[in-house]
This record gives sequence, C-alpha cells and structure tokens, in this order.
Amino acid sequence: MKKYPHVLVGGTFDRLHRGHEAILRKAFAVGEQVTIGLTSDRFITKYKSQIPNPNDQISNQFQNSHLASKGLTFSDYELQSYRERKSELERWLKQNRYINRATVHPIDDPYEPGSSRTDIDALVVSTETKKRGMEINEIRKSRGLAQLVLIEVPLVDAHDGNPISSSRIRNREIDSNGRLIMPESLRTILSQPLGKILSEKDFNTILSHQKRPLITVGDVTTERFLKSGVTPDIMIIDHRVGRKEYAPLRSLFNTLILHSIRVKSGPGFISAEATVAVKNAVQRGRGEERKRGVVIEVDGEEDLLALCAIRYAPHGAHVYYGQPGEGMVEVVITEAVRQKVIELLRLFT
Repeated sequence: MKKYPHVLVGGTFDRLHRGHEAILRKAFAVGEQVTIGLTSDRFITKYKSQIPNPNDQISNQFQNSHLASKGLTFSDYELQSYRERKSELERWLKQNRYINRATVHPIDDPYEPGSSRTDIDALVVSTETKKRGMEINEIRKSRGLAQLVLIEVPLVDAHDGNPISSSRIRNREIDSNGRLIMPESLRTILSQPLGKILSEKDFNTILSHQKRPLITVGDVTTERFLKSGVTPDIMIIDHRVGRKEYAPLRSLFNTLILHSIRVKSGPGFISAEATVAVKNAVQRGRGEERKRGVVIEVDGEEDLLALCAIRYAPHGAHVYYGQPGEGMVEVVITEAVRQKVIELLRLFT
C-alpha cells in the first residue's frame, strides 16, 4: 500500500461510529501524517442544520410526532458541539495510538483546507463525499495547484444492510456499531404476549398433538419440551435465565444429535448474523435436518429473536416462548401475525 507524507480527511464525526472509524483507519494506513478537518459549529449552522426551529409548530408537527414516538426531543437529535466531537475524536485517536500522527483542524468551509493547502498529497473520502473531493481538485486546478490523490472508502453498512450514519444513530435506529436497537416505545408493546398463554392442560394437548414446524425461544421453554420427550425443530437459547447462567440444557443436548449455530445478539438489539441464522434455520428445518433439530446458541440475549422466528416461520408453524410472569406463549403463524411482527421489526430500522 502506497504511503503519502500528508493526508487530509474531513468530516463532522458526530456520534463517532464504525463508518467514521473505517475512514480514519484508512487515512492513517496511507498517510504518515494526517490532518483531520473537523467541521466547526459555524459550519454546522451554515451547512448542516438538520433540525428545524422547535418553535415553528406547523412545519415541525410531523418531526415532533416522529421524535416523540421514539422518546426523543429536539435536543436529543441535535448534532454534538465542536468541543464534544473533538473530545470524542481525540479520545479515539489516543486509544488507537494515532494521536502523535494527527492534527485536528476546525473547518468553516466545505472546500477548505483541501482546495488551497500545498502541503497535502492525498484526500480520503467516502463514497458519499467523493464528488466533493473531485470539486476540490477542480478548484485546485483553477489555482494552478497539484491534484490531490482521492482515496475512496466504501460506506459501512449497519446490520439491516443500510449505511451507518450519524443521523440514524441520533434517531436511535442503530447504535455506533450499526446494530438495530429496540426503541423504548416497544418495551410496553412486547410486554404483551403475541399469542395464547398456555395452561398446563394446553401444554399436554400440544404434546399429544404436535404441530410442525415447532420452534422454541428461551431456555426454560426449550427445556420443558425436551424433558417431555419432544425435540423442537428449532431451539433458540442463550444458556441464561433471568440473566443468570442456566446449565441444564447442556446435559440434555449431549443426549441428542443436533445441528448447532452460534451467534451474537442482544440485549436490546437484533444482530444481522442472528437474523440470518434464524432465517436459514427455518429453511434448513426441513427433511433430514428436521430429524435432529437446529439449535441457535446466542451470545448475549435471545428474547428478541422470537420476533425473527415468527417473521420467518412458515404458515401454520408453532412458535413458543416464555413471557415473564405469565408463562409459556404459543404463536400459531398466520399472515396476520406475521404482518404484525414485520411492523414491529420495522420500528427497529
């Protein structure tokens, strides 16, 4: 990889996230010294003001409603100040041992200092800002200055396949790592069962008239079926109950022939790898694979994956999960149930 004596990278770097980190790491990989142009508060006011005046009630009616639905206010959604962004940026530079090769420089103009400095060799841009880099080179050309080498860094996707952005983080759609976050407004909704709460008689009826595919979410729910001699087609567990280690399933699994998948997810978010694992397990849970069962072992928390199970389970499948303080819930998959869950999952993204 070619090295340049001096590289420039610019941005707002609000709520420093994985996308920002990818650009910064690239800059330090190709540059001996790196100047980071950090947009000033004046720049934000002039060029990046995304929040309308909170006193303008008519124009902000929709925005206010949208923010309120997520438990946000205008102050939550505002960009961080220059001081806050610089402090967060310098902390990251120190943690990654780049600080001695870095200079953080406030910028008030979208084309400066790139369009006038003569001591810069290359400009690191994202796919989104490449056009601005080309415009900077046009200005340099008109001034008789050497062209900057443009080094493009692709946007980094969040777990839903859409790019990570500071606005999405401010909106609490994702966190800085691109994980889908459950909004606070969903806690009350998900505290209500998505299906029928089973009595002991109901459970015994299920055992004698099994409906397939059968999917369980949670250690206690899965254990109850296994101890009754029924192996679910798909079992989603995290070896924890009430956030405490729960070991019984390990010994039960040792007596069965299972296909095991390990993923990371939760608490409070659904990871991309967990979503894919559930979707693939539903597809795999047919034919020969069904005879031995699929176990998805979650490093984190499995609760929210009940939504994924319901989302991808075929029509007529039965999903069982535990409802705290209520008991076991049975969800029979219908199109209406699936659509309800799809709407809930959309609130994550």
